[in-house]
Amino acid sequence: MWKKILYKKQAFPDNYVDQSFLCDLNNVNGESYSIQQSFFCTTAVTQEICCTCIFVVIFANLVSETLSPSFVISSSGLLVVIFYLFFSTFLDKTCYNLLSKGFEDLKSVVIFMSFALGFSSIMKTLTETISTDTVYAMSTFMFLVHLVFHDYGAHAVIVSETISINAAVFATVCLGSRLPNEIYTFALLLIGAEVFVLSPVPRRYIQENCPFGQVVLTVLLTCITMLLMGSFETPYLLCTTIVLVCVNFLCPLYFVYCQAHKRHISGPWDEAVVWSS
Repeated sequence: MWKKILYKKQAFPDNYVDQSFLCDLNNVNGESYSIQQSFFCTTAVTQEICCTCIFVVIFANLVSETLSPSFVISSSGLLVVIFYLFFSTFLDKTCYNLLSKGFEDLKSVVIFMSFALGFSSIMKTLTETISTDTVYAMSTFMFLVHLVFHDYGAHAVIVSETISINAAVFATVCLGSRLPNEIYTFALLLIGAEVFVLSPVPRRYIQENCPFGQVVLTVLLTCITMLLMGSFETPYLLCTTIVLVCVNFLCPLYFVYCQAHKRHISGPWDEAVVWSS
């Protein structure tokens, strides 16, 4: 009878494979995700795509001067104050801590706005020697990099918040150089800081602590994006619709389908694993 040992000579050739060799084979599946979990995980991707599209629409309206920079600055500031007070009060119910933390954050905001306003004239002329088509191409590529490396809550090697934010800031600076004057550039910088730096913080908190709020926020951002994209030509709306449908429906369904075929096969041929007691 054949035995799986090397120290004893047996009456079998060296390449003999016994039927019992595959008895120890194990099919170990990875972590399984339901279709509901797959759909929910795509909400973070959808939100980031919608925020990027909203930012691009605001830039397009600033370029055509159909949107006033004063309205953009005032409305963005109002949104920041509302969300800051809501989340600060909700997360920290101590009035003293809220006031002291608010004072420190206010100083940071004043410093940021001062530097942004001061450097707007420099950013306005930063890419004057580069053609507009090249600037738009670079910005599109940087937005794609931002979306690819953004942290959607998955623990993956490709996730890099530094690369994602830097790519979005670079695209914002490039687009800001194509605006009419420094005030328009300053308004776009504020919107870019809100969309790509500040908004991921409350959105990530909602994703981790309030699933229903995450779904509601995703639907709201999707509706706003579709309405804004619909104000432009039909191809833009069509492309946005196709992307959102693929991200929210086709990709989760395909992921669940492929998950059933995912196997990690282990057996006697694997290297020995030393277990520590």
